[in-house]
Amino acid sequence: MATRICAHRIGLLLFVAQFLSANISHAFVSEYRIHNKLQPCVSPTYIHEKSYLLASPVDALEGDNDPTNVCEDGDDDADDVDDDDDDEHDVEDVDTDDEDDDDDDNDNDNDGHEEDDPYLGSYARNEEWLEQATATVLDLEKLPLGSLTPEDISSISGLMSAWVKRCSVEACLTVEQLLKRVVDDMRADNRDAYVTARMYTTAIDAWAKSGVNGAAERAQTIHDGMIAMHNDTGNERLAPTTISFNTLMNAWVKCTDAATAPFSAERVLEQMLTWKGDRVRPDPFTFSTIIDAYSRSGHPNATQRAEELFQLMDTINVKPNVFTYAALQNVYARSGKADAPNKTLGVLHRMLDAYSEGDALANMHPRLLELAHC
Repeated sequence: MATRICAHRIGLLLFVAQFLSANISHAFVSEYRIHNKLQPCVSPTYIHEKSYLLASPVDALEGDNDPTNVCEDGDDDADDVDDDDDDEHDVEDVDTDDEDDDDDDNDNDNDGHEEDDPYLGSYARNEEWLEQATATVLDLEKLPLGSLTPEDISSISGLMSAWVKRCSVEACLTVEQLLKRVVDDMRADNRDAYVTARMYTTAIDAWAKSGVNGAAERAQTIHDGMIAMHNDTGNERLAPTTISFNTLMNAWVKCTDAATAPFSAERVLEQMLTWKGDRVRPDPFTFSTIIDAYSRSGHPNATQRAEELFQLMDTINVKPNVFTYAALQNVYARSGKADAPNKTLGVLHRMLDAYSEGDALANMHPRLLELAHC
């Protein structure tokens, strides 16, 4: 009887591990958070031939040319790369102090000032506002070239973040237009104008959320363009960060075939491991993304590679968090191997041991704590 009960609990554990992995392993809120839907949320395999960034444009792809917003999931608030709720990895704060504060302010409702300032307000919740404010910023008659103030740029950053939540190709192109608007002011010798790695990361995140074919390549082009500008100008505001690389990795995982996604993610990891500088270092979210990609890949060696990546974390002194443990459990759960339940349970006990030793990153769901005592 005891054996049957324990077997039942292991089966329940396997189900819970799959459920949690599918729902939280990519729910990385703040700059790193990635939602769990790897399938495209936009149906057209379409990217407009016009590109508004400094880097080379992407050619138009075959498919439906209607870049409408057909994203159905409503959890994109959790994916905003501009949320600042993770102090441990606050590596983007190399910009002016007022920029980050203003970016946060732009994400909040400000209904009392709607008529005073077209840039203020809840852009993502009021499509008309968002479109009007964007049109004003891009209208050179209303805001002539070279006239942007630091406050304008902070507002533009907020507009970019709001467009990302629309999860469409149109949103991606608009984000790039807004970014180019600031770049054009810089080229017009406006000393108050500046662009940051955060703004480029927002553009990358927009493409990651579009889900269309070719989005990952476009995201890579944007990131490469940012690095090129940093190398050419020495502007530290444009230095890539862990956040920018993680967001790029997310684009490759979400917008490419599941069978090849982990290999694309590992190429980004290789860049991070070889990058010189203290602003780029793989973190738990980096490895969680890759391991979860392996769990969905169907690759015959997915389990072995996931274990190797988990070991690599220990080698380079990166502690796994609850998402990393869940991703590894998901690899075992989806492997279909006879030892999957025992290995899944082993990961759970390892996480429990880490938490009992004071590792806050290994904090787990209370139900899993009960199952761990089978």
